[in-house]
Amino acid sequence: MTPYYNKPNQKGLINHFKKIAKVTPLKQIIYNIPGRSIVDLSYESFKELNKISNIVGIKDASNDLSRPLVMRTFMKKNFNYISGEDGTIAGYLAQGGHGCISVTANVAPRLTSKLHYYWQVKNYKQFDLVNMKLAPLSQILFSEPSPTPSKYALSLMGKCKADVREPLTELSPETKKQVRKVLKDLKFI
Repeated sequence: MTPYYNKPNQKGLINHFKKIAKVTPLKQIIYNIPGRSIVDLSYESFKELNKISNIVGIKDASNDLSRPLVMRTFMKKNFNYISGEDGTIAGYLAQGGHGCISVTANVAPRLTSKLHYYWQVKNYKQFDLVNMKLAPLSQILFSEPSPTPSKYALSLMGKCKADVREPLTELSPETKKQVRKVLKDLKFI
């Protein structure tokens, strides 16, 4: 993950990922999440990191839908482009991405799996129908700090408790009402 708080420059980011890659033979996916870390890996940094064999992909939460298309022009062929934002799945796939590491999939695993299946078999009509069905859920799950809405949704489904640790707080009554409505519309509760 791009380090948070100290806002490293691109050289610092490259060194960070190089050091991690050097100490383990495990394959790694870089998590680029500028909304939480305040830094965004540049294309030039990715060109440098492309030389490291065990860096094999990116989970990109930048909301930059051009990223997979642009990166495909210079990254190794087997590099994996994964969206880190549920709302960008369709656009990310259309630009050459491979999928999404999804929050929504925690609440709707079957539907999220169908979404990716329909994309893979090029059934874009069914893909669009499922994507439209998931859109309200994805939107409400990001309406307050994550994972609070997801945990509340899962608690309504009997999967866990809605408890979160500070500094996170309980969902607002309005958001709880909206989560409940979306889950009822999906027939999850």
